[in-house]
Amino acid sequence: LSSLVLLRVVLDLLRVVLDLLRVVLDLLRVVLDLLRVVRVFTSSFLH
Repeated sequence: LSSLVLLRVVLDLLRVVLDLLRVVLDLLRVVLDLLRVVRVFTSSFLH
């Protein structure tokens, strides 16, 4: 393997990892929003 091919492979892997991280962060944001909604609902039901 030449260094250029290796570099291209590494860059592609980095891009995939970054996309996965973005997806995970979006999922975390959604989960946090859901938790906030659940907390509001439980507090309203308790009071």
